[in-house]
Amino acid sequence: MVSFLISLWGVYVCWKQHETTEWPTADATVIKFDPGDYQPDWEGSWYANPRVEYIYEVEGKEFVADHINPSPFNYQSKDSLRRDFGGMSTNAASRIWYNPRKKSDAYLLNKGITIGPVVTVFLGMGFAVLALVGLRKKRDAEHPHRGNARSAPEE
Repeated sequence: MVSFLISLWGVYVCWKQHETTEWPTADATVIKFDPGDYQPDWEGSWYANPRVEYIYEVEGKEFVADHINPSPFNYQSKDSLRRDFGGMSTNAASRIWYNPRKKSDAYLLNKGITIGPVVTVFLGMGFAVLALVGLRKKRDAEHPHRGNARSAPEE
């Protein structure tokens, strides 16, 4: 069941990432920017969770948002962080994608479908397959003749 939920969550994030590529754009101004702390993980690698707040206007109404992109995955390399935020600073001009049905819902970056949620979908499916194989082996071990249509003739 958990593996199904993992896959379902990955599908949702992929769908959200794809959906936002169709959203209209608006000019925005960054009002707060923090590149985030580089935090080591248990393997000695690092990750960062940058924080950005921006203001934008749609149909004469101002909105403030802080969503970076639809994916909840953080930055795992300095290169990807630099690529997305290299020139970012407070008061910088930017472009955002906003939801036409809920204009307060916006994202600063729009990369389409990224690898993180796709991997999550396949991991969830992989866990499900492993669980099913494990259940099948357990059932076969508990009932060796069950499900075996052909049995050896008795002599």
